[in-house]
Amino acid sequence: MKSFSAIFLIFLFSTIGFSQETITIKLIVDTANFDPDDLPASCSFEATWESGEVQRSTGNLEDFSVEATVNDTIIWEGHSSSSNQIVDIKQIRRDGGKEIFNKRSHSGSRQGNSNRETVKSKVLYSTENGEDYKYKIKFSIDNGAWHKIDPKVTVVPPR
Repeated sequence: MKSFSAIFLIFLFSTIGFSQETITIKLIVDTANFDPDDLPASCSFEATWESGEVQRSTGNLEDFSVEATVNDTIIWEGHSSSSNQIVDIKQIRRDGGKEIFNKRSHSGSRQGNSNRETVKSKVLYSTENGEDYKYKIKFSIDNGAWHKIDPKVTVVPPR
């Protein structure tokens, strides 16, 4: 009985210690003042982890990098900071660095009753000892022209 209890406790702590997390990356767009030629003036990122950690972009949007671990799920959402316009995430596409997902490109789709497109994908591979995952996030406002930003994801060992 003691060995069963010990095995159960080891299993329980390893599951808790290495549990997956959902990271929501919001692309926040000032749609009322949107300038496609000056995306940093109109857009920002905010990443939120289930654990409550929040990270906001500062400066160059292409320098925005999020840390994840293998088995984490990343959700990309678009939000307007200034109107009721819909910001759709049309596509997440690998642009360089190490692959972390099961495919190069992920298309946006509407989830449940949502009226906007989002992308959701599970992290499968680490970037440890390699380059960060570089990707293009393609988005549109009210189904208009597509725009793109090139941020990064780093996949680190479990926390």
